[in-house]
This record gives sequence, structure tokens and C-alpha cells, in this order.
Amino acid sequence: MSFKIPISIILSAMVITATGFVFFSNQQLERKMIGEKRVFDKNVEVNGINFHYREWGDADAPPLLILHGLTGHAWEFDSVARSLSDKFYVIVLNQRGHGASSRAGDYSPAIMAGDIAAFIDALGLGSVYLAGHSMGAVNGWWFASQHPGKIKRLALLDIEPDVVTSEDVVTGWINALNAYARGRYDNQEEAVGQYLSGYSGLHREELRRFVLNNLKEEENGNRWMWRFDASGLQKWMINASLAKEELWNKLKLISCPTLILAASDSPFTSIRTMEQMTHEIPDSKLVVISDTGHDIHIDQREALLKELQHFFLAE
Repeated sequence: MSFKIPISIILSAMVITATGFVFFSNQQLERKMIGEKRVFDKNVEVNGINFHYREWGDADAPPLLILHGLTGHAWEFDSVARSLSDKFYVIVLNQRGHGASSRAGDYSPAIMAGDIAAFIDALGLGSVYLAGHSMGAVNGWWFASQHPGKIKRLALLDIEPDVVTSEDVVTGWINALNAYARGRYDNQEEAVGQYLSGYSGLHREELRRFVLNNLKEEENGNRWMWRFDASGLQKWMINASLAKEELWNKLKLISCPTLILAASDSPFTSIRTMEQMTHEIPDSKLVVISDTGHDIHIDQREALLKELQHFFLAE
């Protein structure tokens, strides 16, 4: 899950008006984001879903797969992917129901772990390094527990089993997703303004781009709506919440080296619970990133990159 909605919404399980992040394929903006590094947008059909992904770096370099969180998308990791592409062939996947990938009839950690495995096979990647944020981390550890031959090292960004199954969090997200599903805007800037109206932090422009990469026009072209499958993704929340014991058990089956990254100021995750995860995953360690909320890749990108590079290049 990617908690890019106000904390009060999640914790109080209140219904919100649709605020959030949007998709925008403005090439001038994209050139600004990618600098001089080349990035390719590609598609592949896997498990009956048309998956979109962004590809950075030399295809002969070690493959590194990045997975976004709930309601997130591949574009939010452009800066991270660009930096890592010096040493890795970086693939950032828009998971089912997100970004430019197709919507689907069902969502769960198990289903999306299956997507990851099939995607790796379709691209002929063999065994990958994998970094997952929030929902992407949950899908990632489920995948790692079932396909040890397809993963070399795993990095989990600010998520733990108890928050995924918390009644308050699950209820809050379902309410939020219902509001997202209803959200319609006369133009993109209306959505951006609504989302950023309560924001006073240092990353306003980056969050604006996040919003602009998460909207699409309605089929009739009259208004703008959220690009992710807000109604369908409620199934991921429900299915994950019903699998608390299995989520913990899957951790025990992870055999690859695993880095657990905790955000010091995350309002959702518990560092104590994340410490417990290190006792379940045989070869794992916990690193706490200071002065960051849940979205480490936005709040403390350089610190995150330092940890990821050190961990993935340790072999």
C-alpha cells in the first residue's frame, strides 16, 4: 500500500473526497524528469493483463525490479531508477490496476506475486534484485517466498504484516478508494490543487508530478478521473487483511538476503514489528531511515539510494 492520503483519513476511517495522484504523459515534463538518461516505456501481456513498465540502463547489467505501492505508479520512481541504472538494468513495473497497465477482475498478494513471476519469465530476466514499496513490498515478499530461484536479493520499504491487516487501516483505505472511484475533475490542475491544498512540505513539485501521472481522461473526454482501479483494488485490501497468519508465514520462507527499510516517522508502520520481521526472515536486517515518512523514495531519496546500492552491490 502507498499511503499518499492524509493520515487522518486512514486512522479515523473517514470518507474523503477524491484527492490523490494522477497520471500524465507530457513529454516535456518527462524529459525534465529523466535528464540525459534514456528510459523506454514498454508493454507485455502476462496472465491476460497488458502490463506497462519503464526500462532504464543496460539490458546486460544485473536486473533490478521496482514495485510501487497501492494507488502508486512507475513514474514516481523515475529519480530512483535513473540513479540505480548506472549499475543495474532497472525495470519499474506498473502492477495490475495501476498506471498504464490494465485493470483486472481480482487483486491479492498471491495473484500479484504470480504476476511478478510471470513478468520475469516473459522478459527472460532469470533471477532479479527486487525493491518493493508498501503494497509492492507485500507482493514482493509473497513472490520471494514462492520463487526462490527467481530472486537474488529483496528490499522491503516501510511495510509490515500488522498494518496491512489493521481494521482501521483497511477500513480507511476502502473508504478512500470509494472516494477515488467517484472523483471527477474538470481539468488536471483541479485535482492537483485539491490534493496539495493541505501540503506544506518540501516536495510539492514532485508530488504534483505524481498527481499528473495518476489521472486519465474519461472515455467521453469530458472530465478527468483517477487512473488506478479504485473500485477493484479494494479486493487487494480485503484479501490481504484476511491473510494475516499467511503473511507472517511467508516471511519465514524467504531464503534470499533481505533488507527491511523502516521510515522513522511513518505513521503506519511499527519499528518494533519490523524488528520482529527480522526474526522471521532467516537472512535479513533492519535499517531505519531518519527524518522520513512512509514515502522514503520522496522524503529521503539519497539516504534510500545509499542503502539500496550498498545492499544490492554487496555480492
